[in-house]
Amino acid sequence: MIQDLLNKFKLWKVIRVVAWIRRFINNCRSKLRRSNSLVTHETQEAEECIVKISQNAKMLENDYEDISKRLGLTPDEEGILRCRGRVTAMVDREVKKIGEEYYQQMLQVFTLQSETLCCTTNSATPRI
Repeated sequence: MIQDLLNKFKLWKVIRVVAWIRRFINNCRSKLRRSNSLVTHETQEAEECIVKISQNAKMLENDYEDISKRLGLTPDEEGILRCRGRVTAMVDREVKKIGEEYYQQMLQVFTLQSETLCCTTNSATPRI
């Protein structure tokens, strides 16, 4: 059913529809009723719900085991399957590289700031 909605409508619309349905169900179960606009956590929970339903539907297909092994899929703390493999290692390397570049840039900024505090403003200005 979710897949049919995703085929017909844009993802953001489906997320909002699911969020409104979930709110309706929660309002029926609870004495505390919400009637204002959707909030961020409601749309995030709806998105997680859509992902779980889609992933569970994929698990029923014949090629799921092969895909799961190739991608290294493991469930996270919310039960959503995540890719844990070379892709994650590649991202970690890029983050580390960016972190080292950022560290070097910040070190240069702090050095210039300390020189500026020790000297007059005019002597440090040409270096910047």
